[in-house]
Amino acid sequence: MILAFVVIMTLGIYYAIQIPNGDQSPVVHGDGNNIVYNNFNEKQFRIQLEKQKQEIIKALKTKSLSDKEKQILELQIEVLEIKLQNIEKSYQEELKRRRSAEQALNQFKDTLPEQKLKEAEKSLREGDTKKAKQTFDEIVKEGLKRNTLIALAAYQSAQLSEGLILYNEAMKNYKIALDLDKNNPKYLFDAGHLARTMADYSQAQLWLEKLLKIRKKENKQDVNLGNVLNELAGVYQLQGLYQKAEPLYLRSLKIKEKALGKDHPSVATTLNNLALLYASQGLYQKAEPLYLRALKIQEKALDKDYSSVATTLNNLAILYKSQGFYQKAEPLYLRSFKIQEKALGKNHPSVAATLNNLAELYKTQGLYQKAEPLYLRSFKIQEKALGKNHPSVAATLNNLVALYYSQGLYQKAEPLCLRSLKIKEKALGKDHPEVASTLNNLALLYASQGLYQKVEPLYLRALKIKEKGLGKNYPFVAATLNNLADLYKIQGLYQKAEPLYLRALKIKEKALGKDHPSVATILNNLATLYYFQGFYQKTEPLYLRSLKIQEKTLGKDHPSVATTLNNLAGLYDSQGLYQKAEPLYLRSLKIKEKALGKDHPSIASTLNNLAALYYSQGLYQKAEPLYLRALKIQEKVLGKDHPSVASTLNNLAELYRTQRLYQKVEPLYLRALKIQEKTLSKDHPSVATTLNNLAELYRTQGFYQKVEPLYLRALKIQEKTLSKE
Repeated sequence: MILAFVVIMTLGIYYAIQIPNGDQSPVVHGDGNNIVYNNFNEKQFRIQLEKQKQEIIKALKTKSLSDKEKQILELQIEVLEIKLQNIEKSYQEELKRRRSAEQALNQFKDTLPEQKLKEAEKSLREGDTKKAKQTFDEIVKEGLKRNTLIALAAYQSAQLSEGLILYNEAMKNYKIALDLDKNNPKYLFDAGHLARTMADYSQAQLWLEKLLKIRKKENKQDVNLGNVLNELAGVYQLQGLYQKAEPLYLRSLKIKEKALGKDHPSVATTLNNLALLYASQGLYQKAEPLYLRALKIQEKALDKDYSSVATTLNNLAILYKSQGFYQKAEPLYLRSFKIQEKALGKNHPSVAATLNNLAELYKTQGLYQKAEPLYLRSFKIQEKALGKNHPSVAATLNNLVALYYSQGLYQKAEPLCLRSLKIKEKALGKDHPEVASTLNNLALLYASQGLYQKVEPLYLRALKIKEKGLGKNYPFVAATLNNLADLYKIQGLYQKAEPLYLRALKIKEKALGKDHPSVATILNNLATLYYFQGFYQKTEPLYLRSLKIQEKTLGKDHPSVATTLNNLAGLYDSQGLYQKAEPLYLRSLKIKEKALGKDHPSIASTLNNLAALYYSQGLYQKAEPLYLRALKIQEKVLGKDHPSVASTLNNLAELYRTQRLYQKVEPLYLRALKIQEKTLSKDHPSVATTLNNLAELYRTQGFYQKVEPLYLRALKIQEKTLSKE
């Protein structure tokens, strides 16, 4: 019987979070597209950004860079990509930044030499802001008095540094400005936004919470307050503090709707973020109408081919995929992909991100032949655009690992996983949470091959990294706890597994609520633990609660519902309650065939279980065609040498052995053994199972000289496996 307990493989799914940068004034359309700030127009700005990006990619290839220096360069590339993707908006923001700097220069007419002032103004108007930035830096350096005018110079230098994506310099000057002018709302907002961009969430939270108090004292329900609420909510959201984020988004939305009108693009931004917040918590019914409304606003106000439209289409597609609505997700991904290709070109990293998501959709549906070329194309784009050692390249490698893992192609998956790990450790540092994600996947690969001695240290290291970097109660920590518990469960170390499942459950319930689909996953896995121990009274209520959550949040026809029905049926089957088990298997099968298609590997699992149910009742004529159909699906989709094929061959052989059809049995066991030794290793526990089954066949036939060496080899494998545990 196949019980579906869920290991959690970390994938590089590309959500696009829309968090406004500063003032959310509308992007200029019509004649405004051709605004020329003296000799600095939008086309020149794009060329400048592209040149800057190539310079950073070149700098990344320098071998002497420290991990911290690499992280900063990687972040700069990501920001440049965002700017290039939204070039019109980025250009307007840059103009605004330059005009603000020029106005500030006028305040230093009495203290600056006229020639220096003119040179600074010229640099702002003609494209290169470095001269102006240098002028502001000199004012700060020479300023003897701690006053607001020096703070202004520091702030303007920070702004120009941020425009040049020199974030460390920008942060240093923001801190000087705030040290001199502690309660300046604009300084607090821009410094908080940069801190969020640099993933310094505690500092961002500190500044933005202070700013929110100032705005509240002003008692103005204006766009400025709405922007602060949205920005702070984004900081909470990125830290997993969903309960703190929601009321801020809702209030921001209300203010913006009143101040700007219900169809303003800034309203769409907050709707998108609020929808993403709900989706993260599994509140899909609340998320969908928000995405749809955001999409409608953007298409009306901006253009149906605008990059923000592609962003919302991508997020809506991810929502539908999470709910198992694959037919609704695919056309959205394809439309998002088409917009990005047209706007950004075929080799843009944003195009690669959407290809990744589309490939993941196909993988989930078992359409591996459609998924692989998309992953490979995405990988090729990222390597060319970002360099071979960029974290986004590592994310796509991770996704390819998951694809090959699903197909049982462990030898193809392992080197990719190791390369992904190497890239992340080099680019992000050995203690980054993304490193933990790849360690998790590598552990899963080894666990699937029965290499348990390699698995535990990887999970423990991943757990240590996540607890240190994210905190002990962060939802991602629960995922690693779940997988480590799965490992102990497989090894029969039930006392070590249970407290990990319970801790993971507690984290998920606290962070996401008691009715989140992730909670249902942990409940399912905890139930299988009790099932393995024969604690059926403890098992059933957990499966039933899991089922209730999934039906409520995902709908009654979601593949995850089918998984829980399969497990509950397995429980009843084990207790001999065949009348209760059969309708659950049949419902599970019906759901999967509808959602995933009739040839999905998951359907083969349920067919196997239903066949086993009929076998237990002696209904051999009903069991055989199910085993044969399961085998046909697995060979077609997974390949003839997949470990799951070996499992079905074993089951079919056992069916024939019971019917004394010995001439059919031996070739099935031998083929199963050959597959397992090739794909899993000669010392895998599954090999021992098949050896035992083959030995039992020979014993039944009276071929005793063949029996002993098989039993002895099986015993040796089992002893070796147990000694490692």
